[in-house]
Amino acid sequence: MSGQVIELVLYSGPHCPLCEQAVRLVRASLPADRYRLMEVDISGDRVTKKAYGLRIPVLREVCSGRELGWPFDADLLRRWWAARL
Repeated sequence: MSGQVIELVLYSGPHCPLCEQAVRLVRASLPADRYRLMEVDISGDRVTKKAYGLRIPVLREVCSGRELGWPFDADLLRRWWAARL
């Protein structure tokens, strides 16, 4: 997996301080050259909102489908990241 850029999605919503905190944690805790983060606002999609509405923020690895739901801290995020290797 060396050199591979991992696609991550952060499911979030408008006016979500926890979502903003999750973005900051990802940016501070993971190697910037190894991932691409896309934020998805669930409020505009009924299916996504039903799946994630009560759980946001949720970080999802696109390729594997692995998810990390809130609450998480930097240590848990790094362990989740390392577990994919």
